[in-house]
Amino acid sequence: MTRLLALCLLAAMLFCSRVEWRNGHFQWQAVGPYSGDEKGYDIEIRSLLFERSLEMESAYDHYPAQPAHQVFCVNRLTGQSVNWFVATPAQCAPAVAYQEASHPLAFAALMTVILWTARATPETMYRVMADAMVVMAWAGVMIAWRLAGWQAAVVLLASPWLAYEKSLFSEIPAGVCLAMAWWVR
Repeated sequence: MTRLLALCLLAAMLFCSRVEWRNGHFQWQAVGPYSGDEKGYDIEIRSLLFERSLEMESAYDHYPAQPAHQVFCVNRLTGQSVNWFVATPAQCAPAVAYQEASHPLAFAALMTVILWTARATPETMYRVMADAMVVMAWAGVMIAWRLAGWQAAVVLLASPWLAYEKSLFSEIPAGVCLAMAWWVR
């Protein structure tokens, strides 16, 4: 019975991650980076996966919407860095500096490994990442269920996990790691 409930929860989470309530009815949700930091993570993941580089100069050239750069410009001689938003064009010129992502590398590296393992292409990468986020959220709830029983419903219902499972944010993998650490303590 418990396994059946766990599988039903996974199916419900996968379904909920693909549906939105808009204009008075449910609609299938388009998968992809929406705004803000998600686009920065997306570009960092693309750079790691397809260009195999942590330098971000050319990563933004391949992005169709050209979002604001979420990078630091690092001077090649001094190593000093400045945020792209406050840097002058001279400080970010390729001859003077290279660009590195302003987001921590761990989440992008985790998603890159998942995408590489799934042999994702630029066309399939969003669906693979969305499914991976749902499975990680489900795993976190299952670990909490193992530790706390039905109080684990709080993890699912009273936390942002249902909303974040649709997004490219590091909170879900971080929560799973914390739950696993609590489990093995």
